Amino acid sequence: MHPVRTLLTQHVPVNEYPEQMQEWYYSALKELESKVKQYTPLICEKKKPVPLKQYTPKIVKVLEFGRKQGGSKEEQERKQLIQKHKRELKGAIREIRKDNQFLARTQLSEIMER
Repeated sequence: MHPVRTLLTQHVPVNEYPEQMQEWYYSALKELESKVKQYTPLICEKKKPVPLKQYTPKIVKVLEFGRKQGGSKEEQERKQLIQKHKRELKGAIREIRKDNQFLARTQLSEIMER
């Protein structure tokens, strides 16, 4: 049974109203009977509402002094790759210097032999 129809039939003293009101009342009841089950009952949402952005606290991690700390895992991996690249570059430069010194020594020894 429709909740509005239940309310109208059980809790409204229709006989005490004027005739015009009684006619409206009965026409409203007929309208409700003709439109049975065309509504979906209201249901409360089960999920909590998302709070507004301005009220969500921003949690900042307190950094320990003297330690290198990255934020996310991707950022840490990126820093490690950069460090590895720098190390490789320094090693390559060192190798080139050694090769140049060796070449210079061999050329100098050839010149001295002549």
